[in-house]
Amino acid sequence: MIDGSRRKEVLMRNEILLVDDDTIFVNKLRRLLQNRFKNCDFIEAKNGKEALCTTNNHRFDLIICDYEMPVMDGREFISGIRKWGLQTPVILLTTLYLAQSYSQMGFTSFVHKSDTEVLLPKEVRKFIAV
Repeated sequence: MIDGSRRKEVLMRNEILLVDDDTIFVNKLRRLLQNRFKNCDFIEAKNGKEALCTTNNHRFDLIICDYEMPVMDGREFISGIRKWGLQTPVILLTTLYLAQSYSQMGFTSFVHKSDTEVLLPKEVRKFIAV
């Protein structure tokens, strides 16, 4: 049985989907976010196709997604979830400087991977209740 204070903590947890094919980077990202956002659980997907399957079966409070991935890239993934009408905030993480605006593609926000440690926690805070 969960006591009252523990029940509130369990009910207020946020779920974040991390989508990236680079396992080392995902582990670093998870550690960074777990240290700053204690009320979050993290699920991982290795590419856009895997992420699409995951979002089809589960609703997330936030998605953090790479752009360049095998099988299905970030652009195809965001297009797919937006076609479903899913309005979950999606932060794009990439090493690229894209000609087309991230918002025109359907992403909510953008962080260059070189700025992850400094800027990503600030972006996550905009979408996650702490």
